[in-house]
Amino acid sequence: MLVFVDTEFTDFVQIDLISVALVAEDGREFYGERTDYRVEDCSDFVRAAVLPVLGRIPNVTCTRTELTQRLRQWFDALSEKATLIFDHFTDWELLADALLGDEFDSYPESVGDKLLLTAEIARDPTFQHALLRAFSPEWPPHHALADARALRAGYQAWRLAEASEVVSKAPEHHDDELSTLMPETGSITEQNLNSPAAVHPGIDTGRLRPRGDTILFLDFDGVLHPDPCRYQSDTLCHLPRLEKILRDFPDVEVVISSAWRQDQTIDDLRTYFSADIAQRIIDVTPDWHEVQHLFKRIGPYERQVEIEGWIEQSGWPQMRWIAIDDRPYWFQPGLENLVCCETKVGLTDELEQDIRSRLGLIQKQ
Repeated sequence: MLVFVDTEFTDFVQIDLISVALVAEDGREFYGERTDYRVEDCSDFVRAAVLPVLGRIPNVTCTRTELTQRLRQWFDALSEKATLIFDHFTDWELLADALLGDEFDSYPESVGDKLLLTAEIARDPTFQHALLRAFSPEWPPHHALADARALRAGYQAWRLAEASEVVSKAPEHHDDELSTLMPETGSITEQNLNSPAAVHPGIDTGRLRPRGDTILFLDFDGVLHPDPCRYQSDTLCHLPRLEKILRDFPDVEVVISSAWRQDQTIDDLRTYFSADIAQRIIDVTPDWHEVQHLFKRIGPYERQVEIEGWIEQSGWPQMRWIAIDDRPYWFQPGLENLVCCETKVGLTDELEQDIRSRLGLIQKQ
């Protein structure tokens, strides 16, 4: 039986467990929050993104000693070996420490293999899309139980997609996609023969500096097509509408904030756009890990932190911008810069007029 693990902890320097979640593939769950960690050991990120989402579940708080007893009782109740899956080795280290506590020298008998999710799976679009859809305002990222549930959703979606491919072709890499307690390694990628330089000759490749002072930060899923996108033919079905807007506002440049940027280069992303628009795709936002100091000022709103991190790195703090996205809980409540789409619909006629109105007002300033 697969059991997906996630933990939250104080900091990588003064590391101590705050909360732990276990989500089995059959739906059984465990969640515990410690009451005896030291808040003063928490990083700025943890104070901004983790601590505010604690306390959502009754009767889960406990001391370190009590947590050890509860965890061992949960594992002892399992009727088969549990294969533990996690996306960061620290999750296993903290769980292992909690299972042993101060009085035990071995793990419960039901603790089986420990498997680290590889970067190839974690960056797979199918995995990413399912993982992101698992979050909600009630269950946001950085709550250990929400993260463990999302990890299960992403992995199950990826396995289903892999199984579907087996029907049409022989599997190439299947059982080795999970590495047992092995560090992540880089991978060799083939040259992209469909880069913008080939598809649209004359377009600069790589990241570009902004030429103007207005940026549109663009999400894909739930914006350029419905999410989930039930038919492949519907992928990017709203892109022509967006390109029409951009042609009417030629001074606006685009930075990609979509999760698609995590497994595709900026040159790959430009290939989806018409030639005249592709040359206005100047960059992608950084990952929140790179700009996590902003959580202290902005709060636990990942997409906004990434966007404002990009603005900070651009050296132009007065940059005028709007963001088109479908996840309002990744932004501060009431943020005027956000144009929010309905996830299952995407960019509509009404939202097109809203975007045009906002860009018009910006250009008059």
